[in-house]
Amino acid sequence: MKSVIINGKKISAKGEIRSKITPMTAFLLTLFVVYCIIMFVLLGWAFLSSFRDPDMFVYYPHVWTSPNPDDFVGWIGFANYASIIEVVPVVTNTISTAARETFFGIILNSALYAFGCAFLKTLVPCLTAYICARYKFKFSKIVYATAIVVMTIPVIGSLPSELTFAMAFGFYNHIWGLWVMHANFLGMYFLVFYEMFDSLPFTYYEAASIDGASDFQQMIHIGLPLCRNTFMTVMLINFITYWNDYQIPLLYLPQKVTIARYLYFFSNVNRISGDPAMEGKYGGRLGALPFQITAAVFMVLPTVILFCIFQKRLLGNLTIGGIKG
Repeated sequence: MKSVIINGKKISAKGEIRSKITPMTAFLLTLFVVYCIIMFVLLGWAFLSSFRDPDMFVYYPHVWTSPNPDDFVGWIGFANYASIIEVVPVVTNTISTAARETFFGIILNSALYAFGCAFLKTLVPCLTAYICARYKFKFSKIVYATAIVVMTIPVIGSLPSELTFAMAFGFYNHIWGLWVMHANFLGMYFLVFYEMFDSLPFTYYEAASIDGASDFQQMIHIGLPLCRNTFMTVMLINFITYWNDYQIPLLYLPQKVTIARYLYFFSNVNRISGDPAMEGKYGGRLGALPFQITAAVFMVLPTVILFCIFQKRLLGNLTIGGIKG
């Protein structure tokens, strides 16, 4: 059977469409494959290095260049992970005298900060975009224009006023205060939700309105379920952003230590002071690269687990069918 090429796609006699691989497609595919391989190699090297002895790592930084290939020189198993957990109270006390946290304490602070800010930073733009796209009033156009203007005009030097605002209203040094400060619709994701809601057929809402559904019920049972995949994708992106953020907790949470702030301080410390037992045990080795990599693995692990759990839902396509009359 013969096949015909239409618009760069090969269509067989049976009606099957076969995409034609162009040189540009092959080049981009090769580039992405090489990029992914490099990323996985770096992650694998970091994971393996987290099991190395900090002292031996200085002399044998690469496993494959060990003098004796049959002997894993400098491998100490999970001892680095235990050490990172052990020194958390001392290091956090060095960061702030009022923030002597345990390892599970900094994980809890990070989870509360990242999840709360990510949820509100996703929910508020989603609801605002739904209202603006669903109801075409003049005020909706003003809100949309405000989001565009704020994105295009650079705001420089607003940090002192934000800190003054947070202190005046009691948001400073409180995780819930940062939740409130991040609960705004400004940003790129407002436009993402707006375009998605604006593209939905109005027939859905008409059918629900005929059945007696109120505006609130239409939003809860029609609008929000249709943006579920988009909502979870944006929320995961925001969660990763806030989980890795150390600057905001450093400025707004002086007595709370998140894992990102802990890693930031940990990567710049060489010695432990204030605890003779820890000082004698680790000395000046705390700033060694295996310790830093181990702390980084702790920080990356939750985001990897979340992606593995929700990858099918996050990468799924949103398919909207027709309304049967």
